[in-house]
Amino acid sequence: MKKRSDFRMWMSGVDVEQLVFLDEAAAHTAMSRTHSWVKKGTSSIDPRPCVHWHMLTMVGAVTVRGWLTFTTSWTTMNGARFTDWVRTKLAGFVDALE
Repeated sequence: MKKRSDFRMWMSGVDVEQLVFLDEAAAHTAMSRTHSWVKKGTSSIDPRPCVHWHMLTMVGAVTVRGWLTFTTSWTTMNGARFTDWVRTKLAGFVDALE
């Protein structure tokens, strides 16, 4: 409880207008359903690529006022790509908040 109390005390001095939240998610074109509804006696068919799959990465930044930036890419996210995204897509928006 002390840690929670300390955190609340610390947060009371934070200007929420200055907070920027980052989120990254991915979708894989070979993903398929794990459950489905079908008529009794029939099979569920979930067509998807067997070999030629793709990875879609979505990354964005949001504040209490809304989205700052949102980007999609047909590549996986790694440290170098994330650093590049911060420099090219996010930095200008964050500078404008100050």
